[in-house]
Amino acid sequence: MNKPYFDKNMTLYIKGVMLILMYILHFFCFPDWYVDGISYPALGFLSGMQGHFQICVAGFSFLTGYFYCFLKEKNFRYSVKKIIGILIPYWIVYILFLIVSLVLGTADITVKSFLLEISAVKPTVMSFCWYVSFYILSMLMLPVLKLVSFGSKAAFCALGVFGPVFLYYAVTHFFPNDILISLLDKYQVYFPIIIIGYMSAEFGIFERISLLLGKRKAVIIPVSLAMVIIVFFEPGWLYSLPFDGFAFSAFRKLIRIVSIPLFVFGLIELFGMIKEKYLIPLKMIGKYSLLMWFLHGIFFGGNKEVLQRILFSPRNPLLVLLWGLLINFAAAFLINLVSERAVKAATKKLS
Repeated sequence: MNKPYFDKNMTLYIKGVMLILMYILHFFCFPDWYVDGISYPALGFLSGMQGHFQICVAGFSFLTGYFYCFLKEKNFRYSVKKIIGILIPYWIVYILFLIVSLVLGTADITVKSFLLEISAVKPTVMSFCWYVSFYILSMLMLPVLKLVSFGSKAAFCALGVFGPVFLYYAVTHFFPNDILISLLDKYQVYFPIIIIGYMSAEFGIFERISLLLGKRKAVIIPVSLAMVIIVFFEPGWLYSLPFDGFAFSAFRKLIRIVSIPLFVFGLIELFGMIKEKYLIPLKMIGKYSLLMWFLHGIFFGGNKEVLQRILFSPRNPLLVLLWGLLINFAAAFLINLVSERAVKAATKKLS
């Protein structure tokens, strides 16, 4: 394919949706994370839907692979540029979190923990930022896969989907290390989704589905809505099946991997029916989604006894979600003024 099926604005809408799903996941699906005085008994059912809302990470992973396919030069230079692009915002937010921790007197930092966190190997202060190390590993592995697959699409796909799984089990068995196993556990779950994103672009999957559906809204809307709903609720019916064992576990992962394109396609078609002016808030959230991802962790780390009460001060779940989005958006907007310039300066020679 010469160009993506969807444009930059649509990408931001999708990122906005994924970020909101992530906020719901972390704000309401883990009641054990609440400090004393905060509880939502009426939302207790959400604790059983953690697997549903975790589709947010799969969505971001899919987009990474999808757009990687359209690069003219899939080399280490590009990978280093993207790694710098995620590390600099991560470092800036980390420094701010450290300052807040020192002010509140909650800092418990050692040289070892600092080095592990600044390298994104073991985030503790930066809650929910395990994706950074996963992203770094993935960006380094993509050009390697292109080299070792020798131009074969089948080899690229097979190595990308099954290689991480074999690597995870090999390391678990022969080189048991908690940090490495934790990283490879995420890698074997989400890197295949990056590959599916790549292959979806390579084979024009969205274009093929669109051709099958035609141009009639009466067909596109219900089918797209069904795709989004069915894939979102997929973990529920998959895990309720009376089977177990390695083979069925692999089957569940495979279903999740191959169904993500349908979820993204459904969102694209549904948003395509809505006027752009109504999607501006979603677009803005998508634009700052990376920093907002980093920032919302401050309410659940070592400072949560103080800061979590600020997040949940509106009490009403919907207002809490909107409040969380608003304050993190404002912080992300300000941090981006510095972060964006720093990234451009650091990657200037790599362009």
